Amino acid sequence: MIVASPDVYVFPPGLARVRELLAADAPPDRLVGEFIEYAKQVSASVHKTLTGASSRVWAKTKPDDDGTQDQLRAMVKQAAAVGREVLGRADGTPAAARVRRALEILDIEQQNIVTGWPEWVSQEEIHADIAAGRFTPVDEAFAQIAGMSVDDWNRYVEDHKAKREGRR
Repeated sequence: MIVASPDVYVFPPGLARVRELLAADAPPDRLVGEFIEYAKQVSASVHKTLTGASSRVWAKTKPDDDGTQDQLRAMVKQAAAVGREVLGRADGTPAAARVRRALEILDIEQQNIVTGWPEWVSQEEIHADIAAGRFTPVDEAFAQIAGMSVDDWNRYVEDHKAKREGRR
């Protein structure tokens, strides 16, 4: 997705090219190639946007205040619609399988937008969870990840710090 400003999202440029080729009745192989490139741009936009939305959760801003999720879903829906047109033109050719696979991926991306969109939790909810004891302290979390006790983890960290300071 190309970001024109923090508030305006522009669809990837491949859509116009695919539509031109559809209107010009281009050969199926050429049409399929352009559509596949466009579908890749859309997929990359989904991943980039989901990563950015997750980052905004950590930055304490609500991730969909600007309607980004709706815009992203519309982009994928539009790409799938164009892809079905391309499939209609390419059906019966060896390239049709590539279009079907791209459409499957776009369906998955549509699901990713819904299931992968970060859940907004207010600062008040976070503080309430901490006050109620529904959290894991950082040292305990790292100890669990490392598969050791908190005391062993803290000793490991101290040993590591001592080694680093000794090298300086």
